[in-house]
Amino acid sequence: MRVCIEPSSYLPSRAFFDMLAQCDVWVPYDSIQFSKGSRTNRTQIKTPNGLEWLTIPLQQSPGLRSIDNLTVNQADWAKTHLARIYQHYLHAPYFCVYYHVIKDLYASIAHETSISIINQHFIKGICECLGLSCAVQPLNEKDLTDILRASGATQWVLAHDEIERIGAQDIARQSGVTLRPMVMENPAPYAQLHPPFRQPTSIIDWLMCEGPVAVETWRKECVTPHSLRGLVK
Repeated sequence: MRVCIEPSSYLPSRAFFDMLAQCDVWVPYDSIQFSKGSRTNRTQIKTPNGLEWLTIPLQQSPGLRSIDNLTVNQADWAKTHLARIYQHYLHAPYFCVYYHVIKDLYASIAHETSISIINQHFIKGICECLGLSCAVQPLNEKDLTDILRASGATQWVLAHDEIERIGAQDIARQSGVTLRPMVMENPAPYAQLHPPFRQPTSIIDWLMCEGPVAVETWRKECVTPHSLRGLVK
C-alpha cells in the first residue's frame, strides 16, 4: 500500500497530483499548524497581468490553529473565485471541456465552512477528472508513525526534500514501511495563456490549456515515473 501524508491545499498545482498519481492512499495531514501565507487557503491562476491569487477568506481567531480548525468567513467566496476563473480562462483551448467540472465542484461546496473539507473536495474532484484512483483517507491520528500504521502503509511516498527535514528515515523504520522519495517538479513549459510561462499555478491552468490528450499522456508516464528516486530501506 503506497501512502502519502500531505496537508491539503486549495486547488494545488500539478506537482501535488504527480505525487497522488504514485499513491494508493492520500492521508490529509491537516492536524498540523496553519502557516499564514501558505497555499492552504489560496491558489494562483494566470491572467493578462501575471499570476493572481484566489484566496478563501478565513475567520479570525486568536492563537495558533491547525488546518482542520480553519473556517471560512465570507459566504460568496466560491461565486467570486468561479467568476475569476471564467473571466481568465474563457478563451483557453479546453475551457469547454473542464469548466463545467470546475463549476460543479464549486456549486457543491459553496456552503461548506471547513477549509480542510473544501480542499479535500476539490482534490477528490480533480483526481476523478485526471482518472486517478488514489483514495482519500482522513485519520484522527496526529503522529506520523501512528498515521502510517493506521493507514496500512507498506511504502511511504514523500517529497525527497522532506526526508532529512522531518527525520523520515527514522519514522519509516519505526513504522515498518519503506520510503519512496519523489522529486517534486513543476510541469515543463506548455502553451499557457498570456505569455510568458509562469509557475506554480493551480492544476486548473494546466487542464484548461493542455486538455485531455495531455492528461492521458501524463497519466501513462506516471505509471513508470522518472521522478521517483527508488526505494530507501
